[in-house]
Amino acid sequence: MIVVLVIIVAAALHSGATAALADADIGPARAPSAVHIQESNAIAPAWRLPPIRPVTRVNPRLANYFHIDLAEGRVDHKERRLAQWNVVILNHDIVLKEKLSLARMRQTNPRIKLLAWIPLQGPNDGLAKGVPAPGDEDWYARRADGTYLTPHWGGRLMDVCVQSRAWLRHLLRYVRRHCLGAGGYDGLMLDCLWPAEPPGHDANRDGVHDARDTAAWRESMLFLLRRLRAEYPGAILVGNGGLPWPADCPYYEYANGCMHENALGDQFGGTEWRVLWNACRTALSRISNRPAYHLIQADIRADRRTQAVAADQRALTPNDCRRFRLGLATALLVDGGYFGFDRGDCLHGQLWWFDDYDCDLGAPLGASIEGRYGPGTFARDFERGLVVVNPTQTPVWVAHTPDSSGGIGGARASAFTVPPRDARILPAGLRKPAASPGRSSRTGRPEQAAEPAPARLDPRPSAGFLPERSCAQNSGQ
Repeated sequence: MIVVLVIIVAAALHSGATAALADADIGPARAPSAVHIQESNAIAPAWRLPPIRPVTRVNPRLANYFHIDLAEGRVDHKERRLAQWNVVILNHDIVLKEKLSLARMRQTNPRIKLLAWIPLQGPNDGLAKGVPAPGDEDWYARRADGTYLTPHWGGRLMDVCVQSRAWLRHLLRYVRRHCLGAGGYDGLMLDCLWPAEPPGHDANRDGVHDARDTAAWRESMLFLLRRLRAEYPGAILVGNGGLPWPADCPYYEYANGCMHENALGDQFGGTEWRVLWNACRTALSRISNRPAYHLIQADIRADRRTQAVAADQRALTPNDCRRFRLGLATALLVDGGYFGFDRGDCLHGQLWWFDDYDCDLGAPLGASIEGRYGPGTFARDFERGLVVVNPTQTPVWVAHTPDSSGGIGGARASAFTVPPRDARILPAGLRKPAASPGRSSRTGRPEQAAEPAPARLDPRPSAGFLPERSCAQNSGQ
């Protein structure tokens, strides 16, 4: 038995080494790569470094929240690796420090969207110049008793209202000078763009914390968004409030969308799929006059992992892989959905690539369909595949699809099971639209009408898809 296990592990490591050598000009990796074996499950996969090839993938659409300088992110060919994602959020301090070229990223992926990370909560190095020191005339957030507000990541929070919104005017000057000029970023990711003031924050400094502080906070954030939209009408403006903004949040009038951080996680994102789905559809339904970007940022902060444990995690558990599949497939159910997966809050800075990302499903053939494979399930057809999401508590049977060489989640046969609270993605050869399952919509709103039988899938494999080391291997299917 021990000999067999050694052979399996050796074969997996050999497979990882072979894949790593596929790009001839990749040097030795200086970050976690290849396959990581977990003691409790010898076939549990992890991540590898992304490729450096030109990007032609249409779907899935991927986002990388890359704003912290961590050792595992210091790798060779960094620009071409980052370019593999559709949306990349960058800390301009890191771009300057490492002399990263936005132009080289765009050469590898001409359709990439590069967003500058703007920390509304407090200055990074580039924003620190010109910020007053703590004192009577500072810009830091205070409670009603005058004490400073300290976030869980340390430092002090900024007051967006004090001194005629001095902090926000400082941000605007920085953005004009460094971020949104010719050849710069495509837009901004405004971090900590919360729909209300932090708990206890006396935003208007009247010595009382009440509803007037919420109104003052929100109006200050709207001041920032209005100015940005007026000066840069074509810029992508995305905000991160942890959870997506509620339906009545006025920020949607000026923004392209928001981020759902820790999606499907237990830090603050909400473990239930319906939380993710309802927030996704609500956010996308509010964007009507500009391109929509809803960033589903899942991570390994689940199963009561602390930040310290997440920082040192070297393998994915079966539950990590399940949430990975569920988040990735959910993003594919809608137009405007972008998916990312990393270490989580205060640790965003990974170049984690999964074989699942190499699967190009092509363009969607219609909107997502509710109930095709059972009550509560969702499915969507693509030119080169099928996506099935099962958020229910019971397994569902998916039939009437011919053999494929491999799929995300183990969907390999002409019929397969999607376990509870899980998803499957079946890549296939090029397909043509069958009878329309409903007009494609930005929100991917489910169609309730009777659905024709799914179009047959070409059994030829999708080019470049390598099922043997994907998160599929933890499915047990």
